Amino acid sequence: MPRPGLTYDEITEAANRVLAAGEKPTINRVREALGGEEAAQRLVVI
Repeated sequence: MPRPGLTYDEITEAANRVLAAGEKPTINRVREALGGEEAAQRLVVI
Protein backbone atom coordinates (compact mmCIF):
# COMPACT_ATOMS: atom_id res chain seq x y z
CA MET A 1 0.00 0.00 0.00
CA PRO A 2 1.47 3.40 -0.93
CA ARG A 3 2.20 5.96 1.76
CA PRO A 4 -0.25 8.83 1.89
CA GLY A 5 1.10 12.05 0.48
CA LEU A 6 0.10 15.64 0.71
CA THR A 7 -2.08 17.19 -1.93
CA TYR A 8 -1.21 20.32 -3.85
CA ASP A 9 -4.11 22.07 -2.13
CA GLU A 10 -2.81 21.20 1.36
CA ILE A 11 0.61 22.59 0.51
CA THR A 12 -0.88 25.72 -1.06
CA GLU A 13 -3.02 26.35 2.02
CA ALA A 14 0.00 25.97 4.30
CA ALA A 15 2.05 28.36 2.14
CA ASN A 16 -0.81 30.87 2.20
CA ARG A 17 -0.95 30.66 6.03
CA VAL A 18 2.78 31.42 6.15
CA LEU A 19 2.26 34.40 3.81
CA ALA A 20 -0.68 35.64 5.89
CA ALA A 21 1.62 35.62 8.92
CA GLY A 22 3.89 38.04 7.04
CA GLU A 23 6.66 35.53 6.36
CA LYS A 24 8.24 34.18 3.20
CA PRO A 25 6.90 30.66 2.51
CA THR A 26 10.17 28.73 2.54
CA ILE A 27 10.15 24.94 2.48
CA ASN A 28 11.00 24.82 6.19
CA ARG A 29 8.20 27.22 7.12
CA VAL A 30 5.69 25.32 4.98
CA ARG A 31 6.82 22.07 6.63
CA GLU A 32 6.20 23.63 10.03
CA ALA A 33 2.78 24.86 8.92
CA LEU A 34 1.95 21.33 7.74
CA GLY A 35 2.69 19.88 11.14
CA GLY A 36 6.39 19.21 11.45
CA GLU A 37 8.62 16.28 10.63
CA GLU A 38 5.98 13.69 9.77
CA ALA A 39 4.46 16.04 7.22
CA ALA A 40 7.92 16.93 5.96
CA GLN A 41 8.52 13.30 5.09
CA ARG A 42 5.41 13.39 2.91
CA LEU A 43 6.29 16.72 1.27
CA VAL A 44 6.99 15.37 -2.19
CA VAL A 45 4.89 17.72 -4.32
CA ILE A 46 7.28 20.68 -4.08
